[in-house]
Amino acid sequence: MERKRSKLAARAVRDTVAKKKPCCDHLLEVEALKQESAELKKQLQEQKDLIDTAKMLKRLQQAVNQLTSAAEGAKPSEPEGNTHRDIGGGVVVSEATLARLEESYRDAPCKFARALISVVFSDDELLNKALFGRQANSHKENPVKPALDQKRASAVLEYTCCKFRCPDIKLKRSLGSMLQKMGTKNDTSSKESSGE
Repeated sequence: MERKRSKLAARAVRDTVAKKKPCCDHLLEVEALKQESAELKKQLQEQKDLIDTAKMLKRLQQAVNQLTSAAEGAKPSEPEGNTHRDIGGGVVVSEATLARLEESYRDAPCKFARALISVVFSDDELLNKALFGRQANSHKENPVKPALDQKRASAVLEYTCCKFRCPDIKLKRSLGSMLQKMGTKNDTSSKESSGE
């Protein structure tokens, strides 16, 4: 019995030593499992990062929605029939006015531009003004008139050119002539009212 116990004890010692050191076949399996574990940990971290990103995106979307709804609430409400259109450079004109002008001056870009500039500018703004405020070649003795607001004047010219597909030189001449006549009419009416 003693002999049997010694054999079993010796075998048990050998088995524990053998279990601590893997053989070649087990060594390859262990390395493969370590690699797979590292890859899975990397994928897990990527998934956690994606979840964090999705949460941040959701919070940002909620903030944008709140700001948008607050901005819409702050806008003054416009009647449905009184919508405006941007004709360029932030200059807005009523849709109804544009439709009326487009209907009235279907084939006349110069008349359309004259009517549109009268809508964009008040009569007081147009009096004694020039389109660009430059010295005229033919009337160098006359003082230079101040220019109209270039942003609004350019918006009228660009919108009319795009609408009618015409060159702007024709429109500039027409508008310049209109402004000159308005200044002349104002000069003669002021002379008549002063009694000269």
